[in-house]
This record gives sequence, C-alpha cells and structure tokens, in this order.
Amino acid sequence: MRTQVIEGTAQQIAATMAHINGRVLQAILFVEETGDHSALPTGNNLTDIEFEQLIYEMEKHVVSVGGADYSREALYTPREGE
Repeated sequence: MRTQVIEGTAQQIAATMAHINGRVLQAILFVEETGDHSALPTGNNLTDIEFEQLIYEMEKHVVSVGGADYSREALYTPREGE
C-alpha cells in the first residue's frame, strides 16, 4: 500500500484519482472554504465529542517514531544545516 498527496482544483484532484491504478481505500481532503466561515467547524465551535472523534480518526494516520520530539518548537525550528 502507498500514500499519495494530490493537490489542485477539485476537478484536477478527481481526474488524478480516477486514473490511480489500484483500489483507493480512503481520502482525506483539506477544503479551503469561500464565503462565510462562521458556520465552519473549528477548534472553537466543535463540541468536545466532535473534537475527540476527529482526533481519534486522524490518530490512525499518524506516524511516530520512538524518542522523536514532536513538539511544535522542534518541528518548526530549523536545525543547523537546514
């Protein structure tokens, strides 16, 4: 099994997915909404249960290596030579 990141418009993504050889088991889409954002679920207006369900669903897609530092500071601070 492999993972693939597809970027583009909805039509471009759909066309690319239509030509993937093999069975697509799951797709996670990040959609940039236009217009009124007040009704969109965010960390501020998700219920605790919705938030926990979201985290639970995403957790199975997280890769972690023992001993690695996954803190925000470690992830976003360039190391020497980067």
